Amino acid sequence: MINTVMNNAISNSISKILLIAPHFPPTIGGSQTLLRNLFRHFPQGSYATVTQKIGIADANAKMNCQHYYVPTNALLQRIRRYAEVILIPLSEGIIHNAARREKAQMIFLNMPDGHFMIAGWLAAQRLSIPYCVYLHDLWVENQRYLNKVIATRLELRILSGATILFTLTEAMRDYYLEKYQLESKVLPHGIDLDNAKAIPPRSRPPWKHDKPFRIVTSGAFYGQMNLDALRSLRKVFYYHPDEYIELHIITPYSNKSFKDEFTERRISVKYCT
Repeated sequence: MINTVMNNAISNSISKILLIAPHFPPTIGGSQTLLRNLFRHFPQGSYATVTQKIGIADANAKMNCQHYYVPTNALLQRIRRYAEVILIPLSEGIIHNAARREKAQMIFLNMPDGHFMIAGWLAAQRLSIPYCVYLHDLWVENQRYLNKVIATRLELRILSGATILFTLTEAMRDYYLEKYQLESKVLPHGIDLDNAKAIPPRSRPPWKHDKPFRIVTSGAFYGQMNLDALRSLRKVFYYHPDEYIELHIITPYSNKSFKDEFTERRISVKYCT
């Protein structure tokens, strides 16, 4: 299904894509999982990435492609959080050189990071090659301070100039249709429904009544994404006073609102790769 959506949206004449994504395997998290499940279906050598080395890595998730890295450390991350415009020329230069070296025919901008979005867009303009955008998050609405000012000025220009605009959910598609009258295609989570039948029988023993339910989730937690689903789970849980749940979180759960939601002793939270 994913390949169908992609192939219908991007010309088959495009043989090399440069993916611009701040978060990419082998580091782990929500966007990383989505991109891995999408790009693992691409032929070897058909894409390269510009990304950063940050966060916890899982060697098993490494992708077989050429990587170019934007330097990062605690200080640079702080600058990007509040005034990313200072660092955009450095990233744009790295993306520009990577695109030329890889002979990229399209730039794939992955949002949840305005810094990479703007730098990749500038490189595409400079090289006169098309670009597409995949929004995992809203852009302007997630920015603060100077970054919000820049995003507000550039969001419509960048999104409307894309050869194709992908959104993650129907709600996000409707949001940008109302906000800017921009049409987009929903590119769903990268799960192979056709290959699901080929998954071997589970090796873990069946759940028993005296054992906790184990639930694994990936991605950040905020009001309308993931946290709302876990709140619903918590409400259901109260109707089963003898049961226990283990929440295994793939993304570090530092968000205070998340911790406040799960103080119930029968819900244990663990971190995993």
